[in-house]
Amino acid sequence: MFGKILSIILGFFCGMMFIRNLSIEHPFSVPEFLLDLILDPIQFFMAMFFFFVSFLANAHLLKNAIEETYALIKERKGNGADLIVSYFVFFVFWGLMFMGFWETFTLLCFTIIYSLLSVNVTSLKETETES
Repeated sequence: MFGKILSIILGFFCGMMFIRNLSIEHPFSVPEFLLDLILDPIQFFMAMFFFFVSFLANAHLLKNAIEETYALIKERKGNGADLIVSYFVFFVFWGLMFMGFWETFTLLCFTIIYSLLSVNVTSLKETETES
């Protein structure tokens, strides 16, 4: 439970730092964006570091939410508090959406793809056949 709460805090903080370090001007201009990346590579590197940490922390929570929901539906066992804490990942994205829509959308896409790829389907099927 403490690890999940830490993942929520880490995912939100790193997502916020990613949005703040990656300065995207509106209206978006590709040459200006690339020029900013070339002239300030440290800021880009920090933004990508925060992006990586945030999407891993959020993907871990989303993967746990999927696996715990499956276990609760199929086996009628699981900890409800852990499941609720795992679903707080959606509140993280809701909060980040107000800071930067497109950056949060990118983070959400990577998080969903990675968490769906990392769900351990074989162990879920094994627990289903054991029952």
